[in-house]
Amino acid sequence: MQTYQFRWNNSIVSFQRPLIMGVLNATPDSFFSGSRSTEQGELVQRARAMQAAGADVLDLGGISTRPGSEAISVEAEWERLKGCLEALAEAELTIPLSLDTYRRPVAEKALAYGVAIINDVYGGAYDPELPKFAAEHSLVYVLTHSQGTAQTMQVNPHYSDVVSEVMQFFSAKREALYDLGLHDLWLDPGFGFGKTMQHNYDLLRALPSFQTLFPEPILVGLSRKRMIQEATGQGAEACLPGTLAAQTLAMEWGAGIVRVHDVAEAVQCRAVCFAGLD
Repeated sequence: MQTYQFRWNNSIVSFQRPLIMGVLNATPDSFFSGSRSTEQGELVQRARAMQAAGADVLDLGGISTRPGSEAISVEAEWERLKGCLEALAEAELTIPLSLDTYRRPVAEKALAYGVAIINDVYGGAYDPELPKFAAEHSLVYVLTHSQGTAQTMQVNPHYSDVVSEVMQFFSAKREALYDLGLHDLWLDPGFGFGKTMQHNYDLLRALPSFQTLFPEPILVGLSRKRMIQEATGQGAEACLPGTLAAQTLAMEWGAGIVRVHDVAEAVQCRAVCFAGLD
């Protein structure tokens, strides 16, 4: 198994088995209602439960990036996040916190609350200063491939060869990011971000090739997404079994980080995938 490392809390974290990243949404309009925690006490309770269930990382977002969602102002995004970040800091959690944002001004304000990872769904296309900020402060940066914006990405997405084009995107962008001084980079193929169902499953099946081609860990976010809903014929609230099947495949095929709504279930999937390999 491949070993990955990243910097956190003045130390080096090494891992071989996939990290489980639990989703925390401080938003009223995220596509899965079970992930929404707009009240601070509820969000902290959810964060504690995820940590207790075995989450390795928590990913907090204050703006929905689901296809079709409307953008909000920087001020409104920060208003949603500020109290949540304060509450999480006071909770003294013992796992890294990721911030799901694509705006440098929001990341700058969040830095004081212990954010260690920047999860940028637009890969620097919206705000080129965001990866620079991550480099300046030795943060992990998640480079995501997407096509278009949240408002347009699912309007007839097209590729000649989706796997080849996403690989080319990573190959070009990763070198530019390292030139900025970035140390820790995670790569996210962007499931559901400007892709059809066929594109998504082509990328999923290509994960072994991504792992072979790139030394960085691959972050995979499949949880309850439309690609699972379409394959199972179930909505976001009812497609957990399909999600777990996809996440199991992703772990088997080389995912380094799996972003999930359902931590305990994902932890069990990981345990089964790697049982007997100690």
